[in-house]
Amino acid sequence: MESRRSCRCSIGYGVLACAAALLAFESSQARAQVADTGVAPAQAVGTAFLKAIQAGDWKAAAAFLDIVPLDHYRLQHIDMARRTRRAPAPTIEQLMRSDSTMPRAVAEYQVQRMRNSSQKYNYLEYEFGVSDPDSLAAMPPSVVAQHWLEVHDPRWRVLEEMKRSNCPPHMIDSLPKPGIRVLGTVVNGPTAYMLYERDDDAPNNLNELQSAGPRMLILRRDIDAWWVSPRLDRNGSNWTSISCSVLPKTK
Repeated sequence: MESRRSCRCSIGYGVLACAAALLAFESSQARAQVADTGVAPAQAVGTAFLKAIQAGDWKAAAAFLDIVPLDHYRLQHIDMARRTRRAPAPTIEQLMRSDSTMPRAVAEYQVQRMRNSSQKYNYLEYEFGVSDPDSLAAMPPSVVAQHWLEVHDPRWRVLEEMKRSNCPPHMIDSLPKPGIRVLGTVVNGPTAYMLYERDDDAPNNLNELQSAGPRMLILRRDIDAWWVSPRLDRNGSNWTSISCSVLPKTK
């Protein structure tokens, strides 16, 4: 309204310029109001999703997830796992033929190392919590989404490491729920960006050039609803090392 009062026009080009300025001002105000109305629904969906994650309710969290891109991701890796399973492991002779300078002892070491690595690390299990590609293919997409969310939650890594370290059952069962704090949401057309923090993340060092910063949730809007986009946000780089030792009984 201040722009409307301060704009005094006479005739000719001055009137046209004033009208254009008023239209531009009102148009920017209208766009801001539309953007503001989109923030509340997007933030409500994102907050409900994060609360389900906090509670470890993977079924409820998966209901907010856009599972179409996640299902395409699953099918790609099922195909890769099946092709890898059919491909025979290289033999010592094959390695030596591929590199005529390689000693036999080195070739034997490399073959054994590849076999050990394939036995210890299964990409499907690390990504979806299911090691067999056929079992993963038979799962409904909604169940796959639940597994994917759980496996990529930092608590899953901690629990798996605690089990491998033979930690007492009471320690495993008493893992606390993380605190989650929403910092804000920005809407840009059909996309919303929600910044949030988890108190079980490693603290940020502001003196480092590459600081992780807060987490970000991305939401997409279709005709009548907002959906959380499946994406990894720092979880894939979380490494956990836990060692449990039994203390001697005190007399």
